[in-house]
Amino acid sequence: MTKNLFTKAELERLRELPVEGVASRLGLDVRQHRCLCPFHDDHTPSMTFSTTKNRYRCYVCGAHGITIDLTMGVLFDKQGGAASALTDACKWLTKEFGVLVASQYMCKTKSEVTPFEPKRFASYFEQPKLSMNAQDFLFAKRHLHPAVVRYCRLNSYKDWLQIPYYDIHGNLQGIQSRYMGKDKLQPRFLFPRGKGCHIYNMQVLKMLCPGEDLYIAEGCSDCWALLSAGHKTIAIPSATLLNREELKAMFLKLNLVENRNTVHLYPDQDMAGENLYKKLHAVATDVGIPLVRHNLPNGCKDFSDYWISQQNTRKEHIRT
Repeated sequence: MTKNLFTKAELERLRELPVEGVASRLGLDVRQHRCLCPFHDDHTPSMTFSTTKNRYRCYVCGAHGITIDLTMGVLFDKQGGAASALTDACKWLTKEFGVLVASQYMCKTKSEVTPFEPKRFASYFEQPKLSMNAQDFLFAKRHLHPAVVRYCRLNSYKDWLQIPYYDIHGNLQGIQSRYMGKDKLQPRFLFPRGKGCHIYNMQVLKMLCPGEDLYIAEGCSDCWALLSAGHKTIAIPSATLLNREELKAMFLKLNLVENRNTVHLYPDQDMAGENLYKKLHAVATDVGIPLVRHNLPNGCKDFSDYWISQQNTRKEHIRT
């Protein structure tokens, strides 16, 4: 019998992932909180999603549950046992959404863990090269400014975009990978190898003047878009999973209070984005940092999506 290796706290983090976002990653076409049910021969969308309860339910076959249940049902059968399917579903969610967990499912013993050696990989990003696929992904699809891509030292290997994480002094801390291929079973993100990779683009803090605005993004893609728009930005990919005390410690570590910086946030238009804003607002109030909320237009799920739509509109105007 296979034992699930995820702790109760880690399972709770996976339950907090937005259920509609999980459904979309699983290949379900979610529109207006509904989609075709994958658990029966459905021709009229009968599966509904509750963004307030973060659950799904099919009113024809009765299938219902949370993010983990949906992943188990769509990707993994239970022939190997419910615990095996549960573990496989949790592994997929952690990789797909870049969730940091302490579970040792990747290695059987601590001796098997290969420590990250920054010096070994640092030169790899000194003169990064982008494949044609990566250039299409970054420039044609996301409309990022070439100077931003160079500044972030993005690199590529086959169907993977290599994203380096640096500390405030520009020392390599770890590497995150972003899948650009068409295989839907591949995780979209492989979370950073190395220590101290909770904050992306830390090196921008060296350029942040006292009293200057700092933007916080939920992930690297939003960070690149905000940088392309001319905003000094850091990203906290695991921010939605940090508790209040951890976020408070992060704010204090960044010296934003003594430097009188104002923090700006464009929350993603989902429950996770709203929860992040509430957490950051509570912490910012506690430590005395001004936090300005910016609302995205309807139809834009995050700032990256908004940036892409703006650039597409601008190009259309130029053509006409």
